[in-house]
Amino acid sequence: GKIVWEWRAAEHLVQAFDATKPGYAPIANHPELADLNFAAGAQADWTHVNSVDYDAASDQVLLSVHNFDEIWAIDHSTTSAEAKGHTGGKRGKGGDILYRWGNPQSYGAGVAADQ
Repeated sequence: GKIVWEWRAAEHLVQAFDATKPGYAPIANHPELADLNFAAGAQADWTHVNSVDYDAASDQVLLSVHNFDEIWAIDHSTTSAEAKGHTGGKRGKGGDILYRWGNPQSYGAGVAADQ
């Protein structure tokens, strides 16, 4: 098989735990990124995806991310190279999360009651 498009959560992380490590920034300032430490108590498969769907009308990939209790929308119009970064594609955001639904607590924009 030949890989025709690829996206990895590990290339779109933010963390507010250690300023000496990559991706350090206030979580609430970066809803387009996944908080590396949000599901820290989860198993090694902390970004487990229950389902994946492709919406051809919007050219977006939708992911149901179990430990975040969210659905993420990713821009599929990017190349695999653009999907690794923060620019490119029709929306200019590379592989960053375009939209997320379900749990604002996971990106510092709410509390458990907001879910």
